[in-house]
Amino acid sequence: METIFSPACAIVEMATSWAACPEDTASAAAPPSRRARRSSKTTTELLRQRLGDFCERRLAFDAAFTGGRQFRYGALNIGGLGVSQFGDCCVVLTKRRMSRSPVAYLPGDSLATYVAPGPRVDLERLRRDAAPFAERHRLTVLKHADDVVASTPTSWAALVSSPDGFIEAIFTGPLSPTDVAEARMSRDDFELRFHHVFEELRGRLDEATRFQVEEFAMVWRHLDEKKIPLEVVDVRAARHRP
Repeated sequence: METIFSPACAIVEMATSWAACPEDTASAAAPPSRRARRSSKTTTELLRQRLGDFCERRLAFDAAFTGGRQFRYGALNIGGLGVSQFGDCCVVLTKRRMSRSPVAYLPGDSLATYVAPGPRVDLERLRRDAAPFAERHRLTVLKHADDVVASTPTSWAALVSSPDGFIEAIFTGPLSPTDVAEARMSRDDFELRFHHVFEELRGRLDEATRFQVEEFAMVWRHLDEKKIPLEVVDVRAARHRP
């Protein structure tokens, strides 16, 4: 069982942090105006932008714990893209990285399950439900015991982690390239990015799409430099697999 960390812009952020300064090619990949906009926002402002209506609940959840502002969030994964609604790419962390870090696994989305209106965090329920790294497989069995009976092995990956539901992983500590087993993105998104690269050469892209191309190029370059494999997942084929 693997842990997927922060779909969405995780790879971009991690690639930027891995780049050496002052020769920070990750920062140089974006136009100066875009870099200025990105650096001028506070952590809370970025969180509000990224989470929208969920921001106050996330801030309340983090504040309920000592060191909660350092929490990182991921999802247990046994294959595929997992919780893809958070973005079009993700990184898979090694078991070694997760086993040496304080980590708690929850049977569902922490905001949807443990944060009541107010917002108020249900700490008692959370303590009952949380499982450590060594018990994550038992938590998975308890959550999906009935579902497994009515499913086939080829559907288990989506059962454990998908837009419809997931087992959340909360952990702390810095990440380095050696902590990453691989990166993943869907074949559709991968091919779209390459299509945009060719369109950029022909001068046919708007500014927003051009920035996505620059991000993709930056990610590709850093994955290659750090020897991190990129798995391209054929989501459509997986959906039609018996």
